[in-house]
Amino acid sequence: MGRSMVAFGNGAKRILNSLGLSASEKAEQQPQDDTVGKTLIVLIGASHYVAIFSAAEARSLPTEPVEGGMVDLRIFNAWKHGLNYGFAVPEDGVWVLEATLKEQLTELTADYDRVIFFSVFGGNHHQVLTLIGHERPYDVYMPEFSHVPLETDAEILSRSYVEQTLLEFVIGPYRDISIFLRAFPKFEFWHIQSPPPIGDDTFVRSNIDSWFVEQMKLNSDFPLTPRYVRQKVWQIHSDLYHREGQANGFELLPCPAGTRDAEGFLKPEFYSNDATHANPAYGELVLQQMEQIAKANIDSFKTFG
Repeated sequence: MGRSMVAFGNGAKRILNSLGLSASEKAEQQPQDDTVGKTLIVLIGASHYVAIFSAAEARSLPTEPVEGGMVDLRIFNAWKHGLNYGFAVPEDGVWVLEATLKEQLTELTADYDRVIFFSVFGGNHHQVLTLIGHERPYDVYMPEFSHVPLETDAEILSRSYVEQTLLEFVIGPYRDISIFLRAFPKFEFWHIQSPPPIGDDTFVRSNIDSWFVEQMKLNSDFPLTPRYVRQKVWQIHSDLYHREGQANGFELLPCPAGTRDAEGFLKPEFYSNDATHANPAYGELVLQQMEQIAKANIDSFKTFG
């Protein structure tokens, strides 16, 4: 299937295995007491944070903690660093959290009874792999999609083959999540599921992200991977994060209820101004999910980093 659909090597598997937490580290992750007081929510990651940031900004909340308030939200300003911040750095042969950021977070979290990290690392790898049509058309056999006919004249791939290919893409996000778990093992950690793919091909073509145009040198008549194939790979991508979370002590936060249409794609009212992200209305629903987990409304918001 070309460079984007290659067999998964043993070297990548060894890297993934090395990212897991040890039994002693897992043991340090104690469940939180429902009676805790002041809570801090920290959002970290890449481009999908923008919808949540914009929703928080629209609330016009105070930037400093409110007297008597219960929940503060702090969002890492990834755009400030060109979405290219080096969260993980090598130290004595292992990856660790970058020292300046670790120091910032240690200070930021010091006065809270409960700290909840939310991650949006690596949210678009399924799009990178599938959005633009491949020179050799493919589909994925998945029993849960038996209601959707397989693409004709396409190479049929197994779910496990696609999983292995996606794992090559998510090594970086897995690593970034693991360094936060190691650095702050007593805090809660959730990874936010990527928004569902957009099923409207006309919208996708008209609003294709500039990254795809520049990186793939697209012309005006570029092909798209069939929308249900995109949805299948998105589902596999989500399942991989769920599986990784079960193994290493974090939860997957599912897409907010009511954001998918009858066919499972992102509803138009949640489209952003490009083909791969959700908008602030979607971000507001994610904020509400965070508040449900925190068991109180967010009282203040600002960025850091």
